Amino acid sequence: MVFMTQMTSLAQMTWRVLIGAALVLPALVSPAAAQVQAQVAFCGNLGHKFRLDMQIGGCTNLIDSGKMTDKPRAWAYANRGMAFMYKGDIDRALADLAKAVEIDPTYAIGFTNRGTAYDSKNDHAHAIADFDAAIKLDPKSSDALIGRCAARAEQGDDLQAALSDCNQALQMRGNNSAGGLNSRGFAYLRLGQYDNAIADYNAALKINAKLASALYGRGLAKQKKGDATGGQVDMASANLLQSDIADNFAAYGVK
Repeated sequence: MVFMTQMTSLAQMTWRVLIGAALVLPALVSPAAAQVQAQVAFCGNLGHKFRLDMQIGGCTNLIDSGKMTDKPRAWAYANRGMAFMYKGDIDRALADLAKAVEIDPTYAIGFTNRGTAYDSKNDHAHAIADFDAAIKLDPKSSDALIGRCAARAEQGDDLQAALSDCNQALQMRGNNSAGGLNSRGFAYLRLGQYDNAIADYNAALKINAKLASALYGRGLAKQKKGDATGGQVDMASANLLQSDIADNFAAYGVK
């Protein structure tokens, strides 16, 4: 997976639900309540305030407590799975995310996040299947649409469908998604629509100036249009941000 940025939905669920009705902790009083709230905060890790190990520990403590009902337990498994993914432990991520959707088969975000994990190891078929499941459960999931756009663009078999997914997601988000713009830019690049690719990469880089795949893709598009110097500048900048970016593009036959 090169072309998706970090997903915005780390299996979100409101603290009120988790701390209130969803946790089976009758007559909780401090400090027990405060301890549970702390573990929920670590596991949710909103804004990525905590280290990934703290997130994993918080989720594990909640899972092992035996005091969570099904939906919050699925949430904890999904969040721990995403933390493992960000640490690069994809197998453990997939195991946790599989558990999340097993516990709650209606959990659209769980399927989205598992699709992201599959895509991170370039297992596009399983990624697309999970994004399909997420979209069926929640047709307004822009994360799942962007994920499926990226996986389809990377796979290269149905680039028009990839564009359709990204167009729909970007319409939902008011074109304010670096991941969506980056993924659509890559689809345009593969289609040989270099002006459109450059426009999307420019827009993505306005949102996230350090997005290596957008810089590298823009550089390739510039080279294809005959701007060798501009292309080389972008590609060199991308290499400084991510040393294997050229290899990642080459793996998809794009160079």
